[in-house]
Amino acid sequence: MSKIAKVLLCTAMLVVLSACTTASEIGAKKYDKASVSMDWNSISKLTCTDYQTNIQSVGVISSLVTYIAPEVINSLTDTKLGDLVKEYKIDIGDIKYEETSNSGDQAVVHVTGKMNMTILHMPFTMPVDSDYYMVKEEGRWKWCGGTNNMDYESYLNDTLNDYEDIFNGLFNQ
Repeated sequence: MSKIAKVLLCTAMLVVLSACTTASEIGAKKYDKASVSMDWNSISKLTCTDYQTNIQSVGVISSLVTYIAPEVINSLTDTKLGDLVKEYKIDIGDIKYEETSNSGDQAVVHVTGKMNMTILHMPFTMPVDSDYYMVKEEGRWKWCGGTNNMDYESYLNDTLNDYEDIFNGLFNQ
C-alpha cells in the first residue's frame, strides 16, 4: 500500500470515528425519549441518584395532569373536553446531542434543535438549547440536571399570544 493510500485510509478512519456518538450522548437521548413518552420507569433508571426525588415529584404531577385532570374536567363539564388534555404529540427527531466535556464519570452534553409538539390540537415548535449534566452510575450514563440556555418563558408567552390573536380573529368576525 502506498504512503498516499495509507494517509487517505487514516484520514477516512478519523472522519468516521469523529462522527461516532458518545455513550453520554446516547444516555441523554434515551432520557429525552423516555421523558417524551412519559415512561417514568425508564426515566427513573436514566436519572442519577441525586435527582430521584425530583423525578418522582414530577411523575406524580404529570400523572395528575395526564390521567386525573381529564376525568375531572369531563365530569364537571359533562363533556369529553378533558380528553383533549390527553391528546398530545412530541417529536424530538430534530434534536442533536453533542458531548462538550468528559472527565471520565461526568460529562456535559449540549442539546440543541427543535421540538415539534401538538397540544390540544395546536401545533407549535419549541427551540431547544440546553446543557445536560450526565454522570456515570452503575456503569450507565444518567441525567443529573442541566441548564437551559434560552428564555423559554418569553418564547412560550409569545407563542400563546400568537394563538390568542388567532382565536380572537376567529371569534370576533
